[in-house]
Amino acid sequence: MDLKDTFYNTILPHVERPSRYLGNELNSVHKPKNNVNLRVCLFFPDLYELGLGNLGLHILYAILNDQEGVWAERGYSPRPTWNPCSASTKCPSSCTNPKIL
Repeated sequence: MDLKDTFYNTILPHVERPSRYLGNELNSVHKPKNNVNLRVCLFFPDLYELGLGNLGLHILYAILNDQEGVWAERGYSPRPTWNPCSASTKCPSSCTNPKIL
């Protein structure tokens, strides 16, 4: 099982409000990787629900994604109490490395 399968099948079922971690919200932009020269992550340093109301983030996201060859994605801080790698999820040790996730 690869990391993506582990996330979707083992970790996500134990998470409160998993939709905030999926990246498939309404009006989200997905571009083929081979058509992209620059990938940008616009990170909001708070919870998903609070970042959604930030108009500046929406404006930057739209401007960047309107550019050919640029793919902007959004990121938000996880809940402070989120621990996806508890003993009950049996997730691999690679899940504890934040650089991999």
